[in-house]
Amino acid sequence: MALIKINNQSLTNVTALPAGVGGDGGFKFIKKVTLSSSNGYFSATGLFSADYNHYKLIWEISNSVTNVANHFRWIKASDGSIDTTASIDYVVIGRDNDTAVREKMANNASHWVIEDDDLEAGHKHYQEMNVYDPFNTVRANVSGNGNYTINADDDVTTFHYAAGTNQTTSYSGIHLLVSASVGGSANSSNTITGRLLVYGMAEA
Repeated sequence: MALIKINNQSLTNVTALPAGVGGDGGFKFIKKVTLSSSNGYFSATGLFSADYNHYKLIWEISNSVTNVANHFRWIKASDGSIDTTASIDYVVIGRDNDTAVREKMANNASHWVIEDDDLEAGHKHYQEMNVYDPFNTVRANVSGNGNYTINADDDVTTFHYAAGTNQTTSYSGIHLLVSASVGGSANSSNTITGRLLVYGMAEA
């Protein structure tokens, strides 16, 4: 027997909740992932499943080195490997408070990337990432927006972006690789810390 409160009034003898209440429908928190790595990359696994078609990911990323590029790659659901196929198109549009344009775009890349130009060590990168159909065998897409502060003056940069893959692969996670340049290898001396909050969105 359930005991619930509505408008601070207790209701007893409730044996069931209305359809859709407390179930898997709607917007649901799935889990928190703690980012912790001392070699410049981190794999966030087990994020996506058949339970939801769409997800919202809230990233808080802190790197110990300056001038970094945060690369995001898919992790395959089939075997947990990182997908390095050159099949991703992306565009990032950004601007800082001194009106400097900060943008990146590419065709047929193995990643999408947010470059924190002139980022000071320890400054945080925040973003909301919307992920569409990652687990389904259709073309997965992402869109997002966020901000980070740069240089010793703490100038703020805002950005928004979109990325899509031309493959119909099922994905279960996202791999973060931080390098000193776009398309570069991981900065092995970089320590990544932060957190990732994962939410699922269902139709009913």
